[in-house]
Amino acid sequence: MNAKGLDVSFCANMTCELAYKGTLLGCIPATGKLYAPNLEFIPFEQPSATITHMPELSTFSDVPLTLDLWHTRIGHIGKDAVLHLNRVAKGIVIQSSSPLSHCESCILAKHPHQPFHPSETERATSFLDLIHSDICGPIPTTTTHGKQYFVVFLDDYTHALDLQLLASKDQALDAWHTLRARWENMSSN
Repeated sequence: MNAKGLDVSFCANMTCELAYKGTLLGCIPATGKLYAPNLEFIPFEQPSATITHMPELSTFSDVPLTLDLWHTRIGHIGKDAVLHLNRVAKGIVIQSSSPLSHCESCILAKHPHQPFHPSETERATSFLDLIHSDICGPIPTTTTHGKQYFVVFLDDYTHALDLQLLASKDQALDAWHTLRARWENMSSN
């Protein structure tokens, strides 16, 4: 927001002020310890024929707060939980009477999978003898620290599990060396 010329100020009276080039756009009160801006779309006037360069403009659209939006925002919670949100939490506003639609992500996640065939190899007999690992990515949304991948390590004997976030796949070996040192240190105590 700062890169686009907006100033954001958190005030002592538990409000957040938004200003653009010195003009106050609005003041957002805190709900508990959270600030939930309800920003409306700022229409952009069409430039005249004499303007050849379009400046970058950051706008916000007013999205209707539907059951589907809350279902997604709260981590794909169930239908009953979504319907009771405005009774159990402050600041939850549902602006639409449309019913909760079928969520494709939830349907795919709850779809039954065929079990893996039993392994014919022997189980590990001590900690760190056999480690199972898998790497996933790139994930479409990069974290604030630039991570796009994750790698999972599972010890076959103890079922100890660890997940590491990675910026690139080539960091997986370094992540394993760091984790192995930590696990060896923990197991020696």
